[in-house]
Amino acid sequence: MSTRAKQFGLIGLSLLIIAGFLFLPKQPASVIENAAPVGEVDIEIEKAVQQIQMGSNPMEGILALRGISEEHPENVDAQLWLGVFSMQSGQMDKAKDRFARVLTLEENNSVAHGYLGEMSMRDSMFAQAIGHFEVAYENDTSYHNGLFFIAKSYEELGDADNAIKYYGEYLPFAPDTTVSNRVNQFIDQLRNK
Repeated sequence: MSTRAKQFGLIGLSLLIIAGFLFLPKQPASVIENAAPVGEVDIEIEKAVQQIQMGSNPMEGILALRGISEEHPENVDAQLWLGVFSMQSGQMDKAKDRFARVLTLEENNSVAHGYLGEMSMRDSMFAQAIGHFEVAYENDTSYHNGLFFIAKSYEELGDADNAIKYYGEYLPFAPDTTVSNRVNQFIDQLRNK
């Protein structure tokens, strides 16, 4: 068989394979209309978040996120982002509600627990903050700041021993010598009380 004949044979075979795919049975229109492609919601969330962060029309992005959260109330990312943006705009009650909603969907969500811990600290609810930070760190051991916040909360509660313990656990993860020096100062102050 000549080289030219082989080339025509391969082209013919390729066309048959393509035609076979084209004539495979399709899903009914009702299934296609009601089923979102995998990742479509994530792409919509990403676009809305970028719109908000870029500042081109943040309210339009917020409205898009709200729409996604209403259409997909089980979507954790939409709830988290709405909580973050509520926090950034000073709407703490709305932020708490969003993060609490996340915890009803994912009880051990470290991001929601971290934010709720930070908000609890701001409200001087240090015992509650510790609980949130502990869950956040247990479920995401890369959340080293949680150790620092636990220590700070114990310090605010007057529990020097636990504060020293958690500051010590945080030290290996301090991002630079300035931070580690400051944490060592906290430890020294607590020991000298």
